[in-house]
Amino acid sequence: MHFSHLVVIPGEGDIDRLVEEAMKPTQNKEWDWYQIGGRWTGTLDGYDPEEDPANIETCKLCNGTGKRPDADKFEAENPGWIEQTGGCNGCQGKGKRVKWPTDFPRHDGDIISIESLSETVYPKKFHAVVFPDGSYYSHESYDWLPWEESLDKQLVNREKPMPPLDWLKREYVSHRVVVVDAHN
Repeated sequence: MHFSHLVVIPGEGDIDRLVEEAMKPTQNKEWDWYQIGGRWTGTLDGYDPEEDPANIETCKLCNGTGKRPDADKFEAENPGWIEQTGGCNGCQGKGKRVKWPTDFPRHDGDIISIESLSETVYPKKFHAVVFPDGSYYSHESYDWLPWEESLDKQLVNREKPMPPLDWLKREYVSHRVVVVDAHN
C-alpha cells in the first residue's frame, strides 16, 4: 500500500538528507521504501503528473502500436477483452501511456514552505505527518486487544484528528513540507 506522508523539514539544508533523517525512525515499522512525490506528486499545488508530457511514454506492452501481439489470445480466453482494453491493457489502445509513478521526475511543487500549506490539502490529503525529529503522527492509531478471540477484533483502528494547521505553522516557522509516497 502507498500512503501519503507530509514530512516537515528545516527551511535550509539538503532536502533528500533531511527527509531521510526524518523518515528513518519509522523504517520497517511504517514503511519499507519511500520517494518524494511518487503517487502523491502534485498534492500541494494541483499539478497533474498524468497530464505532463514528460510523464508520457511509449507503451511497452504493445511497443506503441496500440494492440498487443497476443491480443487475440486474450480475446479468445476472455471475450470482450479487446473492446474493454482497446487492444492493449497497458495503454488502452493509444500506444502511449503514463509512466509508473516511481518514474516521475521530481516536481518542485512537492516541496513548499510550511507557510504556503493550505487547508484545502492539509490534513485531508495526508495519511501521516513526519516531524524533523523523526516522530510520526497518523490519524490512524491501532490498538492491540489481545484478549479478543477474533483477529478482526484484536486490531482496532481508532481515528484521531491530525495536528492542526495553525499549530504546525506556529511550531515550525520557516520550515518546509515535503510530499512523500511511503510504501508498506
